[in-house]
Amino acid sequence: MKTIQMFVLFMFCVFLNGHTEEAEWKGDVGLSYVATSGNTGIQTFSSNVSTEGGIRTIRCQIKGNYLITKDSRIEKANRLHINARFEKIITAGLFGFLESSYARDKYSGYTYRASLGPGVGYDIIQSDYHQLKGLISSLYYFDKYSVGDVTRDRYSTAKSELSYQWKMRENVTFEGSGNCLVNLENHRKYFLHTETALNVSINNRLAVGISYQVNYQNKPPSNEVRKTDTTFMTSLIIRF
Repeated sequence: MKTIQMFVLFMFCVFLNGHTEEAEWKGDVGLSYVATSGNTGIQTFSSNVSTEGGIRTIRCQIKGNYLITKDSRIEKANRLHINARFEKIITAGLFGFLESSYARDKYSGYTYRASLGPGVGYDIIQSDYHQLKGLISSLYYFDKYSVGDVTRDRYSTAKSELSYQWKMRENVTFEGSGNCLVNLENHRKYFLHTETALNVSINNRLAVGISYQVNYQNKPPSNEVRKTDTTFMTSLIIRF
């Protein structure tokens, strides 16, 4: 686990070293009202942050979100997810990348899930109003379970992903993404994730948005864990 964290930190330092003055960075922080169903059924607040930048033929994207809630000092939900991707443009539209992620959600059966691996992507559509990107990757996963007879597992995966962005109006943007992750050592174990969002800009710094996420795992760590989790968020977005 620490090896992955140190590797991602090292790659980020390499990315920044000697180029900080040339990099163009942008990002946002979201404060959200959240309603979940599945392994947790709660209404609470959460926070998320994302940033991305580029230096000539190199691009970097980092995203994270965190949700925790307690009722009468009893924890009802505790969810953390961080994802980092470093891209190297090969030719027009084609790029290779290295991706790493860390997730924690004990109510879905995981003390943590960590991954690291390479991939390749293609900018299928790049215009002023539409952007469509496809990615395939092979990630190695380290899972530690919070329930069930098995405490941990390591396995290779194949992942495919599509992401789409549509600038509907000058201040209105629709975003949609989905991915499928398959355990190459046990094909019956797979994960699906979809997310749709609609954001409306108030000005250059503020926006409001709604989003809906679905997470599905075909073989949870235990029969006590439900296969599907959904999250609905209404957010105030602060851009920087």
